Parts: sequence; structure tokens; C-alpha cells
Amino acid sequence: MTRIWAIARLTFWEGVRMRIVLVFVIVLALLVLNMPFWLRGDETLAGRVQNFLDYGLNAASLCLALATIFLSCSTLAGEIRNNVIHLVVTKPVRRFEILCGKWLGVMLLNTAVLALCAGAIYFFASYLRAQPVEFERDRMKLDQSVWTARHAARPVEPDFRADATRDVEKRIADGALQPSDRLSALRERNKELRDQWLVIRPNQLKTFEFENLPVQRPVEKVAAEVSSEAAADDPHLIQVTFRARGLPIPQDELLPLAWVFNDPETGAPLMPMPFVTKQRSGDTHAFFVRDTVVMNGKASLTVAAWDEGDGRGRNTTVTFEGRTALMLYYPAGTFEVNYLKALVIILLRLGFLAAMGLFFSTFVSFPVACFCVFTWLMICVAKPWWMSALGADLDVEGWDASVDPFGEWGPLVRGFLLGPLLNFGFPDFTRYDGTTALVDGLLISGDTLWMTLLHTLGFGLAMLLVVGWYIFDRREIAETQL
Repeated sequence: MTRIWAIARLTFWEGVRMRIVLVFVIVLALLVLNMPFWLRGDETLAGRVQNFLDYGLNAASLCLALATIFLSCSTLAGEIRNNVIHLVVTKPVRRFEILCGKWLGVMLLNTAVLALCAGAIYFFASYLRAQPVEFERDRMKLDQSVWTARHAARPVEPDFRADATRDVEKRIADGALQPSDRLSALRERNKELRDQWLVIRPNQLKTFEFENLPVQRPVEKVAAEVSSEAAADDPHLIQVTFRARGLPIPQDELLPLAWVFNDPETGAPLMPMPFVTKQRSGDTHAFFVRDTVVMNGKASLTVAAWDEGDGRGRNTTVTFEGRTALMLYYPAGTFEVNYLKALVIILLRLGFLAAMGLFFSTFVSFPVACFCVFTWLMICVAKPWWMSALGADLDVEGWDASVDPFGEWGPLVRGFLLGPLLNFGFPDFTRYDGTTALVDGLLISGDTLWMTLLHTLGFGLAMLLVVGWYIFDRREIAETQL
């Protein structure tokens, strides 16, 4: 361990002296110090903080990723090119210890820079949070929607399989559908029923049930709209987020909706009067209720188009666009703990890049190693796009070779070649991303951390300390002199 630590210290100071690493650190420092004053977001306090956290953490991740690639690829490949490695391998140091020490040195530098950057980002985010606001509702939104960690819950979706099966079998019995098309028809009918479930017809009330919510306090009083200054610091608030479209589209494009929470057991209203929202049709909006609407881990919400006396509500069809168009968000943790989790995810991805840089440096030169790791990074960052380009989202049952990018070889290529290679060998950085969840005030779960650990750092260290060590251990560092 002493030898590994000695190599780690040398690699750390090598990175400190490396000019290109210093350039990235200076650029990062300038960005973080200026972003709080440049970024305005949507001109609300919550928008400014969200924008700063998003751009600040992504800038830190990008700059450190580039610095990590250059340092990890140069520290070993450069020593081999300049014959400095001869001074190391002639000493009682195993090549496994060389790889471990260099990776540890790169990560020490990453940890130090990320810690300084994270401290500055948190300081400026706290500074922005303390700024005065014109409307106290804006501060409440910041505290409840950004400066927190929340779980998200969707309405419990009914099981449409029985109804879909009955409708399809009836069409087959009537001769309107061939038996060979049963599976595709079942899938299509199930989707139709799901879409209809999210539609509220004129003069119709629709109730959505939410389950597996945390058990809350006994029901005392339900306050649908929270506007007092004291409510901004109330930890017992639930956010209702919705995206609804009304047809016909109102001339002012404002869609009035009535919301009532009910007792999940009896169905009795928990509110003396409906809470009415009047927001732009098709946009995402939110309002807050106290958590007393949750009883024994369940909540029941009834929604209807609201008639303001002009008859418009009686003729409006309301559609929630998508399965995430109606959500409940409830507190599950603190911002600070969530912030640390987001930083850990960034550090794990940097550890993966450092391991891959050292891995390629064991058998190729510095420029080639950089190119390989950059390519790996680009695939990881845009993995959903690559999978879509390979046709991974094509319907298996309704597969058509004419629309497959690989023609008739498509299932073979995706099933046995490129599909498993991309899924296993290239971590999905859009999935292992804590910044987006942090900015949206969503809890970063322990499962996300474990999956990120295994598929980024775990995979990278396996490549470096197993395959990379095997190559490096059998590589002839110096040519034999006769």
C-alpha cells in the first residue's frame, strides 16, 4: 500500500503541474464565479437557482471529465514514451500497483477540485436563495420544489387487459380482425384504453388514486392553497404537478380546472370547496396542498373542468398528456444530502473515465488513448440516441425489415452483437445522472447510487485492473539490447 500511495502522490502533483489540466480548472473557476450573476432563468428566484445548479454542476462535470481524460491518458503513456517508466519498473513495484497508484492519484486530484467547486456552487446557490422576492409564493416554490428532496408518485393505472382482451376477441368473432393479429391488436387496444383513462369528458368527474405514499399526520384541516409567509417553511406540503390540454381551446388559452381531495376509504370530500386553477392549456403547472390529504399512504384526487358561468366548462374535454402529466411530489429528504449524492455520481463517472484512460494507455499512445476515451464518453453521453439509431425501440412483434437500419439482419445485430455491447460496455450517463434529479428536487435513491457504482466505477476498474493489468504486465517496456 505504501508503494501505491507513493505513486498516487506523484501522479497527483503531476496533474497539478500539467498545463492543460490547469487550463480546465481555471475555466471552471471563472464559470462558477460568474454564473450566479449571468444566469437569470425564468426571472424567478426558483428559476435562477435551478439554472445555476444545472449549469454549474454540468460545467464542473464536463471540465473535470476533459481534464481526467488528458491526465489519465498522459500519465502512463507519457512515461512509456519518454522512458521514465524504466525508473519505476526496475524497482520492487508490481505493475498492478502502478496502475492502482496512478488511478488513485488522478482521483485524488478530481476529488480535491470537485470539492472546491462543489463548495463554491453551494455557497452561491445559498446566496441566491437568500435574495429578496417580489412574491412569497416564489420563495415557497424554491424551498418546496428545488431546495428539498422529494419522491414522485403517479396515479395508479387500472388494469386494462381484461377489457382489451374482451374487445379484441369480439372483433375476431365478428370477423373484423384476423386471429394472427391478436397480439398487436391487444397492445393497441390497451394503449387506447390508457389514453382514454387520462381524458375527462364534458360534465364528467374523474378520480385518480395514489398509493404507497408515506403515512402522514392525522387529518385535521385541508388547506388547498398555501400563500402565507409561514407556509414557505412548512415541511408538510405536497406539490401537485399537471399538464392538461382543453378542447376546444379557449380564446384566452386558459383552462379552468376544479380539484378536490377525497377520503381514500369513503370517497367523502376532504375540502369544503374545490380548489380552482386557471392556467395556460398545454403547459406544466403546479400547486401545493398540505399533506393531511394523505391517509394511510393513499390519496384520492377528483378533477373536472370548471364552469365559470359562461358555459365553457360544460363543453370542455380535458386531456392529461402522458403518464407523467399528473404527479404528486412529497418530501423525502434534505437538499444537502441529495447534493452530496449528486456529487458522488459525478465522482463515480470521473473514476470510470480515469480507469478507461489508464486502460487504453497500457497498449496505445497518448493521442490514440485520448481519442478512444473521448469516443467512449460521447457514446455514454448520447447512449439513448445511439440505441434509437440502432433500432432498439422498434416493435419486435410488428418488426419490418424495410424500416430496420440493418435490414433483415437487424434482430441478429441488436440481439447478439451491438445491443449487449452497448448496454454492458457503455454506461448510460443520461441514466446515471444526479444533476437533473437534484435540480428538479427529486430524491436520488440508493438504488441509483448502487447502479452507478457498479456500471461506471465498477466496470471501469474491472477493465483496468483485470484486462489492463494483463496487457500491461505482459508488455515489453524496453526493447532487448544485444
